[in-house]
Amino acid sequence: MKWANVYQYIRSPFVFYTDSPETAETFRRMRAGYENITKILLVERKAVWAFDYVERIKAIYSIPGYPKHHPNTVVPEYSCAQHAKYAVVEETVLKNYFNTTYFAWIDIGYFRYIVGRNKEFVIVKPADFNESRIAMNKVYDVSMDVSVDSIFKGNRVWLGGGMFFGSEYTLPTFIADYRHAVERYLNMSLSSTDQQVIYSMNTIKEKPYVRRRVSIQAYSARYCWFYLGFSCYRELS
Repeated sequence: MKWANVYQYIRSPFVFYTDSPETAETFRRMRAGYENITKILLVERKAVWAFDYVERIKAIYSIPGYPKHHPNTVVPEYSCAQHAKYAVVEETVLKNYFNTTYFAWIDIGYFRYIVGRNKEFVIVKPADFNESRIAMNKVYDVSMDVSVDSIFKGNRVWLGGGMFFGSEYTLPTFIADYRHAVERYLNMSLSSTDQQVIYSMNTIKEKPYVRRRVSIQAYSARYCWFYLGFSCYRELS
């Protein structure tokens, strides 16, 4: 919650999802005075399609010898929460509470290193953004000629899942393809987080089997997990 304090200063339209009444109330107080650009949604997990997978994921993590990368391949609900990012963005784009063209998912702790700045800010479109793509943050240079089994079981990462950015025209298609890929990998008894799903989707070997109708535009500074977010961060004078 200390990391979350930064969101009292965001002046872009802000949609917040939680399944905790206490957290919802905390954010209502935090956003006092900015209700016109704030939507706080208290949801039940069972209402979010990502949590439909919890029992299947639990069964996978119970397979003897399945690698333990805490919490990614240990806590089924954690994996569901990573998929839930895409579920709630899908809903937000559909309902478009603030009549916007662009949408970004940002993890609650994404701006943890500037909690003490106490400056009003907005999120802007990434530089040189290709409108036909979605933007994500590249963390590591990786080979695309690898097996999905090695990605999931080796906890391998290409893009960070802490933020992604796109438009009302691209995100629904990207998310539909993402969900299709999640189900494919669950059928293969593979589960972890969205980071492993997206890396796997883009490998050479998966090209015949998954839909990739929207390409990813990767933004990167070497080994930085937060480059995309800070490149979109603009403080207000």
